[in-house]
Amino acid sequence: MSDARKIAKIEVVKGLFEKPLKIPDYQRPYKWSQKHALQLVDDLIFHQDKGRYRIGTVVLHEDNDGLNIVDGQQRVVTLCLILHALGETKVNPLLKEPEQEDKEVFNTQLMESSISRKTIQNNYAAIKQRLVGLSDNEKERLKDFILNNCEIVKVVLEDLSEAFQFFDSQNARGKSLEPYDLLKAFHLREMDSTQEDEKKACVVKWEAAIQSGELKPLFNEYLYRIREWVRGNSAFYFTKENVDIFKGVSFQGEGEKDYPYVQTLKLTDKYINQLFMNSIKTYPFQIDQVMINGKRFFEYVEYYRKQLHSLKNTEHEVFKIINNYTGMNRTGDAYTRNLFQASLLYYVDKFGDEYLDQAVNTAFFWAYSIRLENTAVRLATMDNKGREHQSMFRVVAHAVHPKEVLSFPFHKANNGTVFKTDGKWKATKVDRIIAKFGINKKEVNNENSI
Repeated sequence: MSDARKIAKIEVVKGLFEKPLKIPDYQRPYKWSQKHALQLVDDLIFHQDKGRYRIGTVVLHEDNDGLNIVDGQQRVVTLCLILHALGETKVNPLLKEPEQEDKEVFNTQLMESSISRKTIQNNYAAIKQRLVGLSDNEKERLKDFILNNCEIVKVVLEDLSEAFQFFDSQNARGKSLEPYDLLKAFHLREMDSTQEDEKKACVVKWEAAIQSGELKPLFNEYLYRIREWVRGNSAFYFTKENVDIFKGVSFQGEGEKDYPYVQTLKLTDKYINQLFMNSIKTYPFQIDQVMINGKRFFEYVEYYRKQLHSLKNTEHEVFKIINNYTGMNRTGDAYTRNLFQASLLYYVDKFGDEYLDQAVNTAFFWAYSIRLENTAVRLATMDNKGREHQSMFRVVAHAVHPKEVLSFPFHKANNGTVFKTDGKWKATKVDRIIAKFGINKKEVNNENSI
C-alpha cells in the first residue's frame, strides 16, 4: 500500500470531477440519509468564507475505461447532487444534465441499484429544498467555492487486487458496511474474467434480496449459524470478523493449490456448466460445503434465499402452530423459531422432502424443548442448543439416511421438565406448543394457567 500512497495528491473538487469517474459493481448502494446529505450542504455553506476546505479522501482504481470509486462513494455522489442542484452543467458522467427531469438525476447506466436510485431521488429533493432560500448569486458563489476551493485527497491505485485489499481493510474497520457488503465485493473481484452481463445479473439479484429484507436474516440467522453449529462453534452474530466462513476456493487466476478436494469441486463445476448449457441442471449446493468463490457464491445465496422462502411457506400443522400462539412474538420465541427453521432447512438441504412430515415434527420437538424448559430463552440458550454435541445439526451432518435423524433419541420436554419444583410452570403463553408435545398441563398443575 505504500507505493499507492506515493501517488496520493490533494486536488480541488473541479479537478476530480473532470475525470471519468465510475461506480464499480462491487460497491454497496448509495445509502446516505437526508440528514447526512444536508449536513454536508450546511458544512459547505458554513465554511465557504475560508480560502480552502478539506472534505475528505477518495480512493480510486484506474483501469482502461476510467477511475472506479473504491472508497468515498457516499460523499462523492452527494457532492454531485449538490452541484447538480446548484446548476453545474459539467459535473461529470455520473450525472445527467441539470435541465433533465429531476427524478432521473443520476445516470442509471452507471448505478444499477434501485436502492441507490431511490436514495438519490430523496436526497436530491431535500438538497434542492435546503437551497431554496439562497439567491442566484449566493448559489453561484457556493458552487464556485465547492469546485475551486474545496479539496479532496485523491489516492489512485493502479493494481486491482490492491484496490480490493484497500476496500476490504478500510471498510472492515468502519461501521458503514455490513459483512455481506464485503462479501459482495470479494466475490465480484473473483469474477474478474466473467462476462459483464453475468456480473450485473448477480448484482441485481443481490440488491433485490437486500431491498426485500431477505438478505440480512438469511446470512445472520441461517447460513452463518448453520455453518458454525455444524462445526460445534458458537454463532451469536454475523459480523465483519466472520466473513471468511463464506470464502473458499477460486477456479480463476494463479496461485490456487489443486488439492484433491478442489479437483472434485472443479469436476462438479465443469459437469454442471455443461448441463446448464442445455438447461438441465443447477449446481447441487450444500449449506456447509466449501465455498466456491465468484459466481457460484452468488448462486449459492440466491438458491438458499428461495429455499428458505419455500420452507417458511410449508403447509404443515407445526408451521400453523408456531405462527399462531400467544407468545410467538417474544424475543425468546423468535430465537426458538429460528432454531427450528434452521435445523429443518439443514435437513431438507441434505435429504430433500424425504420423510418431510416426520422431519418437521422431529425438528420441532428438538428445538421447542428449550421453550418449555426455560423461563426465558436467550440468544445463548439457542446457541448452546444449536452447537451441542448431539444437536440436530450434528446428527444430520453425519447421517447417510433420513431414518438416522428421525430415529435419533433427541431429548423431548415432558411433564417432569416443564414446571418448577414449586409447581409453577416455567413456560408461559405457549398452550399450543404444550398441546403439540402431548403434555396435559391440567394433570400436572390444574391451579396454574399458562
